[in-house]
Amino acid sequence: MIGVSCEDDELDVVRELFELFKTPWAPYVEGSRHDVVIVSTARPVASFDAPLVIALQPASRRGVASGSPAPRLVVEHGARLPIYCGVDAEEAVVVEHESADRTVVRCAYNLFSEVRHLLTVGQPPEHAHTPTLELHIARLRRWIADAGLSLLEIPPVPAGSDLIACLTHDVDFLGMRRHRLDATHLGFLYRATIGSVLDVAAGRRTVRQLLRNWRAALELPLVHAGVLEDPWIPFERYAEVEGDLRSTFFLVPFADRAGRGPDGRSDPRRAVRYGVDETREHIEGLRARGREVAVHGIDAWNDVERGRAERDAVAAVAGADALGVRMHWLYFDEGSPAKLDEAGYDYDATVGYNDAVGFRAGTTQAYRPLSCERLLELPLHVQDTALLYPRRMRLREREALALCAALADRTRQLGGVLTISWHERSLVPERQWDRVYRELLAMLRSRGAEVMTAGEAVAWFRLRRSVDLEGADLSEAASMLEEGDAREGEATLRLRIHRPGAGHVDAPVDAEALRLLAGADRAARV
Repeated sequence: MIGVSCEDDELDVVRELFELFKTPWAPYVEGSRHDVVIVSTARPVASFDAPLVIALQPASRRGVASGSPAPRLVVEHGARLPIYCGVDAEEAVVVEHESADRTVVRCAYNLFSEVRHLLTVGQPPEHAHTPTLELHIARLRRWIADAGLSLLEIPPVPAGSDLIACLTHDVDFLGMRRHRLDATHLGFLYRATIGSVLDVAAGRRTVRQLLRNWRAALELPLVHAGVLEDPWIPFERYAEVEGDLRSTFFLVPFADRAGRGPDGRSDPRRAVRYGVDETREHIEGLRARGREVAVHGIDAWNDVERGRAERDAVAAVAGADALGVRMHWLYFDEGSPAKLDEAGYDYDATVGYNDAVGFRAGTTQAYRPLSCERLLELPLHVQDTALLYPRRMRLREREALALCAALADRTRQLGGVLTISWHERSLVPERQWDRVYRELLAMLRSRGAEVMTAGEAVAWFRLRRSVDLEGADLSEAASMLEEGDAREGEATLRLRIHRPGAGHVDAPVDAEALRLLAGADRAARV
């Protein structure tokens, strides 16, 4: 059992940290038995009776969070770990001291401040590839193992899977025929013709792709005339490419609404030419194939009433009560989670980058923003336009796939979900990012990914969060695994026991068995 001695205003972030690091913990109580004590107060370490005491920088000496200078980089097992909220040391950030009866780890930063910063402010793009919050959890786990202590944990990956993958699609355009000589239409023509020639000259496209784009440009009048199929109706094409893999489509609730931007002004370019009421026939087909429909929000990020209206508009067409949201253009600020929660959304999937890929919140897991009661945040890790669009990272196809594979491998190592966004136009000319997407799907299959809709992934994380391990006894858990009780019922979770010097042992388990384990031990202690 881990006991935590912290300031009152740190309890919210401590609770969320231990939903991500799913292991038994409780606020420190004098006289209770604890194997590990984590302390962020100024109380003397010697006053805690535990085999391992982890002393953090006291909360009273927190550094500056948002707007601070470049973070201090600490090398953690070959990886750079950014510390955002100040380090109270010039050289050694962590000092360990062992005596006959205890180990003391003195940490020159405040872990709880770091977690708060990651879940509210997030990381800048230059540290996007570092799953910083997960590395902090791994560091805690390693300190416990190095002190010779065993650990009980529910890892963030389902039984029988290596990682979760969410395939999502932001539908910003519903048909090329809606665009006649506007900026979208003219931009398409330029990129399909002159832009494609320049791309071939730069080695970014093949001649075959050039000819495919030219053909699309020449066929445009026939598309507008209704003679040829409209290539910007994406649903059948994604069904063909994904096969039986389930995905989530984020649909815009209202046509021709640009919404308000972060500067308070409205940008007409953000307005979308369709509304969800025009997608009824497509939604029926999506639901028949097991796909999910969610909200591509306009003003929900900054207005509760408009957020409700956007949710209700999609719910009326989709026939669903629990709906998720992702904001159009990824508009978001620190007040958005509470507004989306109050508006009744089940989850948000906005926290990511427009110009980078990686772990903005530093985590591979769905988490509860600290200002929310129920809403969970499903982080966005990979966006096609960030990877491949000319004014963003503009990676070559092989570079993009290598980067996605590296993120998938890191997620597989840590457990959790990799969330991917591929837009409605990205499988067809002029973008032609279909080959990248097909190879991305093959890469996920080769790594044992369990592909879920965004809503299914969030539901799985809710199930994991519903298990309270406080009081769960390690020996009882080991006996349960040996006797096979953990395999009864629908085994959607894993129970993991870490033994010092012996690695860990996993077993599939259902949530009710874990609840009984913790509840029985609580009763025994009472």
